Amino acid sequence: MKGQRTALVLVVCLALFAFGISFLPSPEGSRRASVFSTEPGGRRAALLLLEALDVPAKAWTRSPGNLPRGEGVVFLAETPPTPPGYGDSSDGQPTRARVKTSRRMRDPQHYLRFLEEGGVIFTEGSDARLEFLRELLGPRQLADVKRAGKRDPDGVEVIFASGETLRCGSWGGLWFEDLPLGTTIETVAVDGDSRPLVLEVPVGRGSVYLLPGDEFLDNDQVGEDDNGLLLLSLLAQGGMRGEVLFDEYALGGWVPDSPFDLALAPDNILFTLHLFAVLGLFLWGAAWPSSFPRDPRPLGHVSPLARARAHGGLLESARAWRLVARMLRDGVLMRSGHRHGLRSEGGEPWPDSDEELATRLFTELGPRLQGQELERAAASLSVASVRRSEDLERWCEEFAWLETRLGEGLRPRRKS
Repeated sequence: MKGQRTALVLVVCLALFAFGISFLPSPEGSRRASVFSTEPGGRRAALLLLEALDVPAKAWTRSPGNLPRGEGVVFLAETPPTPPGYGDSSDGQPTRARVKTSRRMRDPQHYLRFLEEGGVIFTEGSDARLEFLRELLGPRQLADVKRAGKRDPDGVEVIFASGETLRCGSWGGLWFEDLPLGTTIETVAVDGDSRPLVLEVPVGRGSVYLLPGDEFLDNDQVGEDDNGLLLLSLLAQGGMRGEVLFDEYALGGWVPDSPFDLALAPDNILFTLHLFAVLGLFLWGAAWPSSFPRDPRPLGHVSPLARARAHGGLLESARAWRLVARMLRDGVLMRSGHRHGLRSEGGEPWPDSDEELATRLFTELGPRLQGQELERAAASLSVASVRRSEDLERWCEEFAWLETRLGEGLRPRRKS
């Protein structure tokens, strides 16, 4: 049983360790574009800048299904992963049941729900990011959007429609190709040659803002040129609705909503089933009937005197006085018989009948007891009169005489 308890403790510790690991923050600087990183490629400085300006901002580590409704600004620094087992919906829209199912909270379609309800997403217009948006919004929505140019370390002037002009060193040499007439996509900012730099794609009540790049938010860039002011200007263009969320989920920094979500996630379901199978086998083995001590083991080192006292105390509690007298008589006769050759036939106990016992004893002793002694000895052998403790005391006095008489004048038998 001790080994089984140890195994159970180890299984429980393993499960708690697996669940606890998922809630630990990732090591600082382990991911590029993470607000938890203080490395040059991290975004910690951008988050601290917004907090210093009293702009509500934080790292978003929850699943897309928990994104706020009707408000919020998300900086998407990477293409969100598609978890295994999450297929696309038939019409491209997340159903109501799908949105509320905890196992579907990581479905990328929740980004579409976030936009349609009034959310804003800022992201780089790279090929991988545009491909993700086309799958999310539909192939026709961004069919005419394509990033052009080559990076130029000299930087570029960013001119907004309001006339505000800022300099961004990380956008140099990049722009978007001109959009065709009749498109719903709007140009928010251009460079000095009137080439589009920032595009707004309306989606429901929200918008997606496409940027030539997002490196201006890095720790080593946000303080250069006018990158900090550019960040605030972009947020003003988006309407500053709700909190500014730096999406850590897309970078792999997802924190499950509960241990059950982690255990039942498609990535971990096989491990969870294996753990439950091992636990079930353990419980089945623990419940299997096995040997156990029913009675205490006899203690051979206990002295005969202690056993006799314990037995006598039990008989005294039961008030079995006659049985006490009979056991005392049989013990004395057995000891005397061993010393003087007076034995029971075939090793059998002495007869229970007082008459048979007296006949047997007197036959063995022969002429050693004569006259009144013979009558007194016969009376002391009988236990019929013992009914109370007082009777037992009187009988013991008479039987003590017989025990003394049996020991007088008798020569022990020599062993042959």
